[in-house]
Amino acid sequence: MRMAKFKKHNLDGLSVSKSIVDKAEIRTSLLHRLSLSDVEVRELELMDVAAPDTRMYECDLSGSEMERVDLSDVNIHNCDIRGLRVNGFLVSELIEHFKNIKAI
Repeated sequence: MRMAKFKKHNLDGLSVSKSIVDKAEIRTSLLHRLSLSDVEVRELELMDVAAPDTRMYECDLSGSEMERVDLSDVNIHNCDIRGLRVNGFLVSELIEHFKNIKAI
């Protein structure tokens, strides 16, 4: 199905596996209970996306950039944060500094 286009369609129960999707564009749509697993995503661009209650497990986000992203009430645990920066500050250094202050 090359260059398939859907407009104002209900794709309830859509299942895609062992497929190549190149240059896909999804706009002004509701993706409810979307599940991506064992998938390689390259050059993903999310703009003006509402994704509350998103769950990520065993994902590689290395080299990613986030700008003007709402991360309020986000819980990050059991993650490799080497090189993670928030507003230019290394998070690992901030955590170490906090531990040192707390130990005093």
